[in-house]
Amino acid sequence: MTSPNDETTEINERAADRAREVQMEHYLSETDRAAVEQLSERYKEMVPPERIETVRQQDTVFMGDRELFDAVCEHETGKSPEPGEQVLGYSLGASESPRIATDYLEVPRVIYHERLHQLSTPGIETELGRRLDEGITEDLAIENLGAEPLEGDWGTYPVERRTAHELRTLCGDAAVESAYFQGDTQALRACLDRELGPNGLEQLREGLGDSIEEPESRR
Repeated sequence: MTSPNDETTEINERAADRAREVQMEHYLSETDRAAVEQLSERYKEMVPPERIETVRQQDTVFMGDRELFDAVCEHETGKSPEPGEQVLGYSLGASESPRIATDYLEVPRVIYHERLHQLSTPGIETELGRRLDEGITEDLAIENLGAEPLEGDWGTYPVERRTAHELRTLCGDAAVESAYFQGDTQALRACLDRELGPNGLEQLREGLGDSIEEPESRR
């Protein structure tokens, strides 16, 4: 038999759980909005204003249910995670809301990552290759967030991010950002041809083990 005190305790616990959920939802929403505004301001000279406005209109969808997130991700992208891989978030373009799981610690970093994907020039992953595109996105995300991953490594794409970081040092931010946000790879290609030899970008992609296939979604 349940006593009145037990019932009261259960009601209070449910209320406290819901209050924490609401608080977390508010925090994630505010973090998402702040990230969009910060990135839009920083890269406003690179990103067309209409793309920025389109991204501003899309609120990120946060999902705490891992099974549901994985099912929606597979349905929308047509792809299943590789063995041992866990998708943290994905985006389908500037006009679609990013989807982000929340069952891990570093959600803010993934918010920045997916918002940068949205602000980048459409189709740039085909030109740069998926791995380099993800590396640049992760490196810019961590820089704009202002905090290294908690584990002390290079984040979700360790090799790709390290390569992108070195590329920015080698060729300069302007060359990399012009390619990433505007699709203008001329300066980047000239730098890589000079440093790596003819078809330097293709050599870099090959070194990362990149595929020439265009991904349907960007994580």
